[in-house]
Amino acid sequence: MADDKPSSRDEQTRRLAETLRRQLGPIGCRVLTEPGVFDLMLNPDGRLWEDRHGSGMAPIGTMSASAAESFIGTVACSCRVKTPQMCRLKIPQFA
Repeated sequence: MADDKPSSRDEQTRRLAETLRRQLGPIGCRVLTEPGVFDLMLNPDGRLWEDRHGSGMAPIGTMSASAAESFIGTVACSCRVKTPQMCRLKIPQFA
């Protein structure tokens, strides 16, 4: 009988994706799944921007300071670095 239990790595990836979805909210998740979007940025004033091939930058919503801090902390922990600026994370699929 085959064991259908996910590996611990698969479970860790699933949990990371779920946490990131919750922290980014519906707008951030939607943007990350759209073709042509190659960057998502957050200004200090809380405005969230997308950068899309052929269209350039555009504001798409806002993110609270607490949600941004949680998201940055999650990314930093998943990269195992102390400073988030040093981290590049391949975010699990949001689809």
